Formats: sequence, C-alpha cells, structure tokens
Amino acid sequence: MKQCWKVNVCGQMALLRESLPTINQNPEGGVFIITSSIAGTSIGGSSMAYSVTKAAQLHLMRCMAQTQGPKVRINAILPGLLLTEWVRERFFFSTAWAPRRSDSM
Repeated sequence: MKQCWKVNVCGQMALLRESLPTINQNPEGGVFIITSSIAGTSIGGSSMAYSVTKAAQLHLMRCMAQTQGPKVRINAILPGLLLTEWVRERFFFSTAWAPRRSDSM
C-alpha cells in the first residue's frame, strides 16, 4: 500500500509542484494531466491498494484543480484494462480466453 501511495498520490503532488513555476511563467498558463484509472471509480477488478490510491489520486486532482488558480488546468485520464500479453497470461490463464487486438478490430 505504501508504494502505491507514494507513486499514485505523492508522485503527482511532487510533479505538480515541480511544474508550477513553468506553468505560472507561461502567459497562457498550462495543463497538468494525471494518468489515473477506472479502478479508482469502482469497487473490484483491481488490487485494493491500487484502486484506493487511484481514488485518492482522483480526489487530489479535484482539490488541485480548485486551488491552483486560473492559469492551471488539471485533468485526469482514466484508462481501463489493457489486454496486453502480460494481462492475458496472468488473468485469463490462457490467451485463448481473451480476444486478440486484431480479432476485435
């Protein structure tokens, strides 16, 4: 849980802190985008540490968006499960269970 917290929450705060001087120097401001996960919006389907820290990350995004001023726009993208070979091997137990990318296109 500590490692997930450090990466998903503390890491985002550190990145924003480092980027703020550049964003504020730009006359047009800037955008800070967090890569979060749909695991932060639902229960199940992921490890508890991962989903809880992704939920915290999304709340952090909302708080930062409210407090950083008009020159800073903060958003998040929430990708879902990516059916990579790694996921297929570990969660589907057989690559025959999951559609291949070329099969679904």
